Amino acid sequence: MRRSRRTALWGLFIVLLAFAGSYFVYDSLLDRAVDFLTQPPRKVAPPAEPFWKSHSMTVTDVEWKSRDGLRLSGEYVHAPKIPRGTLVIAHGLGDSRLPWRKRVIPWLQEGWDVFLFDQRGHGRSGGSGTMGCREAGDMADALNRLESLKLLRAPLVVLGHSLGGVSSLRLAALDPRVKGLILASTYLNVQAIAEHFLHGFTGYEWTRRFTPGLFERIIRKTGCKIDQFDPRAIAGQVKVPTLLIHGKADVAVPVEMGKQLARALSEAPLDRLFLEDTGHVDVFEAQDLAATKKVAAFLSQF
Repeated sequence: MRRSRRTALWGLFIVLLAFAGSYFVYDSLLDRAVDFLTQPPRKVAPPAEPFWKSHSMTVTDVEWKSRDGLRLSGEYVHAPKIPRGTLVIAHGLGDSRLPWRKRVIPWLQEGWDVFLFDQRGHGRSGGSGTMGCREAGDMADALNRLESLKLLRAPLVVLGHSLGGVSSLRLAALDPRVKGLILASTYLNVQAIAEHFLHGFTGYEWTRRFTPGLFERIIRKTGCKIDQFDPRAIAGQVKVPTLLIHGKADVAVPVEMGKQLARALSEAPLDRLFLEDTGHVDVFEAQDLAATKKVAAFLSQF
């Protein structure tokens, strides 16, 4: 009798220990995921002037404060000819303005001033990211700063890549200064992309069920509401000409998510470019610079 009771107690102890261990794994996994989504490793660009001087172009460093007091950083690059307008670039998660310096040169040569900046929690900008919740406000404040410095040239077109596309979409829907929108490798459903991210982050299918817990922690950390992260509620309000670019081999944001976004942009005059054998990060380097040329053609209408 004593032996069976002892065995039962040991069994209960092992079950509780396994439960505690599972909770620890769950808790640790979600903490790591939230940290990656809001505070990814920083890629800090070197000073802007030497790079642009080597390309015979001039640049103005720009700093401004977010509505919650963060110091944000960017650079306004002046086209080498009479400017046709301003193109604003919003980079994606874990990126910075740095790789965009080379990418924007063809558009500068076409006469477009370009504003590059580091999103909050990235590069030289302070704070933590909010998965698109507060970033559109940061962009609007940047435009105000550029206007106060008499730098901003109309018309204004915004290009957002991946997570930067979410804030760009929101800005285009709500700010009448935006006359054109370019979305590259951007998603529509933030819960679907978080579920996809968890699967990719761990490599295990069963981690998809942790998505609600992940969002609870993101909401707690950012102070945002769930609908502030999600482009679905705002996509139908975009009415400016829009170009959507997506790689068919994108594993970070699968191309089907890009097609869902295209369908949701129901009120926008929409052009599309889906690139074969092209992934997420390399969308502007692949296929003989097809995306770069498509953006130049899109800009020519303004």
